[in-house]
Amino acid sequence: MVQSILGRLPPGGLANGTTPVLILDNGTKAFANSRRTQVDMRFAKILRFSGRRADVGVDLQNLLNTNYGVTYESQYDYSAANGGTWNNPITILGPRFVRLNLTFNF
Repeated sequence: MVQSILGRLPPGGLANGTTPVLILDNGTKAFANSRRTQVDMRFAKILRFSGRRADVGVDLQNLLNTNYGVTYESQYDYSAANGGTWNNPITILGPRFVRLNLTFNF
């Protein structure tokens, strides 16, 4: 079917069998969500006592717990209905998590 549309085989295409065709370039994100917002926060305090220092902190990652798609399936499968898994998210943004930090300098 690709050969009949293009009038030739795509680069690296096979004369018989299935030929994967890249439609969405991951660099352009043409069909991806227009904007991704991730909120990260850090709270830290430096404590000094008798020539020593302690750094105490809390990191909050993905505070709003968003789950946007980061990468999408970019191959359209002509043999499957509606292109199979084309444009489905492959990976999503990591979940919310908290990291505790304690550094002691002496």
